[in-house]
Amino acid sequence: MKYLITWRIKEPFEENYKRTMEIEDERVKKGEAWGDKMVFPIHTFMSENKAFMIVETDDPMDLAKWTTSYLTVLDYVVEPITDFREIQKLFPK
Repeated sequence: MKYLITWRIKEPFEENYKRTMEIEDERVKKGEAWGDKMVFPIHTFMSENKAFMIVETDDPMDLAKWTTSYLTVLDYVVEPITDFREIQKLFPK
């Protein structure tokens, strides 16, 4: 399943931004980085403190590890998504 993950860095921004970099380094060392599971890389909104990525996993623990890692520094939303063409198959022609 694919998931759209959006987030904002909590205040104080500078401190928490630095901490997000440290957390990601720790996740890489533990082998928890998204790697090939990231199907759309991190992009940021130019006009606000907001970013997003799309990941694909069938293991809910992948999401649990990510969300608990960033719980104190990010406000985030994890939403399941699917290709519109797959949804179209559900409707009669």
